[in-house]
Amino acid sequence: MKTPLFALLGVLALAAPASAQETLISLTRAVAIAERTLAANAFEAELETDGGRLVYEIDLVRGKTFQKVLVDARSGKVVSVEKPRVEGMYRRWFDGKRLDRVARPLAPLLAGLETQSNGRVHEVGFELERGRAFYEVDIETPNGVAEIAVDAATGQRLALALDD
Repeated sequence: MKTPLFALLGVLALAAPASAQETLISLTRAVAIAERTLAANAFEAELETDGGRLVYEIDLVRGKTFQKVLVDARSGKVVSVEKPRVEGMYRRWFDGKRLDRVARPLAPLLAGLETQSNGRVHEVGFELERGRAFYEVDIETPNGVAEIAVDAATGQRLALALDD
């Protein structure tokens, strides 16, 4: 007996993993949600898993308060907010007023990069080198994946490197 093609396709669709059936919100949108919800400025963001759930982990700052937020990558809902202890390189930035001049809303900067490159941001890291704060933004473009360095204080692009 032959199995009808439509029945076979239906079974395959049901067997497909949930990630193949659902669309994720963009990292840029997740950052905008976190910044708006907490009235704070993001400085790092990446896609992670938390208890089997895909989430965007976003680090934010408001004044001297550091917050870590998880945003559900499918629904865009804030799943958790915590205030971890500030350690390492960030402590130096929190101890002075340096973050006051560096911290700015990240979502508009990411949206601009996506528009200019016709790409989609995958990850944002905050770096300090020789006293200069900048973002390292990984963005997938039609020409491949690019890493863009952006000055955290001015929003000016510092460097661009394409990955092969």
